[in-house]
Amino acid sequence: MNYLFLMTLLIFSGSCTNYNPFDNNGSDQESGAHYLELDFHQESLNYEYRQHRREMLAIREEIEAGNTEQQGRLEEIQFRLSQIEQDVAWNLDILAARPIIGGGGIPPRCEEGLDYSVLKPCPMPKSALNSLYLASEQWQKSKGIIEVFDAKGRLVGRMEGLSEVADSDGFFLKAEIEFDSDMAYEVRITNLDVREEFRTITYLLQ
Repeated sequence: MNYLFLMTLLIFSGSCTNYNPFDNNGSDQESGAHYLELDFHQESLNYEYRQHRREMLAIREEIEAGNTEQQGRLEEIQFRLSQIEQDVAWNLDILAARPIIGGGGIPPRCEEGLDYSVLKPCPMPKSALNSLYLASEQWQKSKGIIEVFDAKGRLVGRMEGLSEVADSDGFFLKAEIEFDSDMAYEVRITNLDVREEFRTITYLLQ
């Protein structure tokens, strides 16, 4: 089952450069007008999954060689991978039901370093904060927050409210984010996951 899931992730990741949540046929004119938070979340989860898989394989090699010191870490990784599988499946269910509206931007790929034990924040275009769409199913009933920080960790912006997106049949909400564009360095998005637990994902703004 894990193997099949991993293959699904690889296929999904490999198609990311051509994936458009709003089906605008890759139009350069419309590209980047809007971004979907779920797309950034999926890319972040896929990146984390790949990194944990690399670490898990390295630990298993050590265990097979007789070093069992990291058995506890192996169990932690296996538990986290199962959580990621749940989150990805839930997000895909929501994405599958989305209406088609034009103007979607494609999130950049997360950069993978040589050190698989370090999870770097994934990137997000700063312009996405002006037109970030949220799935109403995940945000209407939660107390999710979006906060923007400068390079020193000082708060320089936050989501002040939500507005409905026209022609989306109530599926999308637009995050109304007020922030200092000159100082903005990273954004932290906190919301409930499929287990109804709060999770925070940090993205570096570029």
